[in-house]
Amino acid sequence: MFVFPPDTTGFVLSPLTVEPVTDQEGAQRTAKDGTPKWAVQTLVTPPRTDSGYQPAPFVMKVTVTAKDAPTFPPAQPAEFVDFSQYGYEFNGNAGVSYSASAIRPLRSKAGE
Repeated sequence: MFVFPPDTTGFVLSPLTVEPVTDQEGAQRTAKDGTPKWAVQTLVTPPRTDSGYQPAPFVMKVTVTAKDAPTFPPAQPAEFVDFSQYGYEFNGNAGVSYSASAIRPLRSKAGE
């Protein structure tokens, strides 16, 4: 279970794949307003620590609520719009879920 620090500067988020979030019967889950939910497997590369240590990259799932499946160039750095994380406990299991309202290509600082 990974919890992002309040300042996520330096983390690189690279979407890999997208698929519908489904229930036990295979139907796509939706938000309360009926908007479909999508699971985006995302490669997270943490920044180097002050001592120069590079933590290992890992994959996490980000749920994006959008009318259409998010599209993106695979494994390219991206920005998750309205990114948030929520802690939960369910039937004795605890974890963190991640969500966003959209994905867009990460723009360079030079405005490219």
